[in-house]
Amino acid sequence: LFTKEQKFTANGTGPETAIISQNKPDSYKVILFSNYPNPFSNKTTFTVIVDEKLKYNEAEILITDILGRHLYHIPVDLNKKSNKIEFNPAHITPSFYNFSLVIDGKTFLTRKMMVTN
Repeated sequence: LFTKEQKFTANGTGPETAIISQNKPDSYKVILFSNYPNPFSNKTTFTVIVDEKLKYNEAEILITDILGRHLYHIPVDLNKKSNKIEFNPAHITPSFYNFSLVIDGKTFLTRKMMVTN
């Protein structure tokens, strides 16, 4: 259903963007911003911006450790415009982690975050 056509960052500091085609001439822009705050100790927020409502079965923010082990799956409902997802883990060790936007089992965007004491 989805194919990723392009992915880029602006000097590694800006939001990461994917151009997503749903097997038709139209394509949609999805932007995954860095979590805020970053680093964080107990709670952070992920922001995903979608320029049009996407047709999909399942979307999630996937959090992995630096070895790629899946730690958290946060289901998301991607609406047109800004989507804010709060993450407040009960137990997470201070370290570096990755978070990814996964749509129908395909990873489109991945960013880094840091957890502190």
